[in-house]
Amino acid sequence: MSLTSDTIKIVASRGASRPLAVQVIRHEVIAPDVVTLSLAQPGTKQAPGPYLPGQFITLVIPGNNGNVYRSYSLCGNGNPRDPWEITLKRFPDGVVSNYLYESVNVGMILHTLPPRGVFILPASLRPEQTFVFVAVGSGITPIRGLLRAIASLPPGSRPKAQLHYASRSVEETIYRDEILKLDWLRQKHYLRTEGPRMTPKQIFANAYPLSRDAQWYICGPEEFNLQLRQALVSIGTPENLIHFEILPIKVGKLLLLLLHEQLLDISLSKKRVQPLMHANKRHCSKHWKDMIINPNLAADGARVALANSTSCKDRYVIPATNS
Repeated sequence: MSLTSDTIKIVASRGASRPLAVQVIRHEVIAPDVVTLSLAQPGTKQAPGPYLPGQFITLVIPGNNGNVYRSYSLCGNGNPRDPWEITLKRFPDGVVSNYLYESVNVGMILHTLPPRGVFILPASLRPEQTFVFVAVGSGITPIRGLLRAIASLPPGSRPKAQLHYASRSVEETIYRDEILKLDWLRQKHYLRTEGPRMTPKQIFANAYPLSRDAQWYICGPEEFNLQLRQALVSIGTPENLIHFEILPIKVGKLLLLLLHEQLLDISLSKKRVQPLMHANKRHCSKHWKDMIINPNLAADGARVALANSTSCKDRYVIPATNS
């Protein structure tokens, strides 16, 4: 197996985290080219370990040239009695996504790094709070976990929430039936078959009226995420209320990475890292200065960048394919 163009999220690890063995107890196609896997502690139906809604795991897949890593959001509400659940879309040239879609069966053992990620809800949820969730396509997967966490609260304890969700068509809307049943959730669906793409202007129009202290959770293509962030900042939204799922995207020989809301420009050819934007000047300045390109950790010629997190305690491993 070789590293190809599957979307690769940040692999977050504390030191040398050892992969966990997990067993596939469910493999279900839920939409065109979209499959859901339920993963449990081997021999049980329980979660292999604790996690917070919105976090992700990183599967470790043996390949011809070493291990290949792919990260997928956990879609559950954090209940340790239930198995982990991931939902992924396969891509025509995606070796791992096609492997998981076509070749993985119930009963198989896979290996994964422990759950990581900061795309999570506040520790305390209150009825006076407001959350706005924005998802494009498979970006609904981490948000689905956040929505399920809110749904598990007593009706009188739930914060106010709304969802703006863009899909190509009704048939390709992941979790459509489940989401439509959430009668407490104000929601707007944007379908390419029925009109133009979802834009910040459309979102603001449909979200109005909105509290200024509403928290925004956004998961979509990098360009969209940045456009929406800029639009939110332009109308006075505090930056600490804007949350992104962290998705690297490669453009030629540059890896544009939004790392804890700080955009970095990583040149794979010149081994150069420099900031393109500082969304929050309180973030640790060592983020980009400490980042290096480490070809020794590469799989099949990939380049790997290492960086410290906002707290300067975690280490993030960011794989990127070559051009």
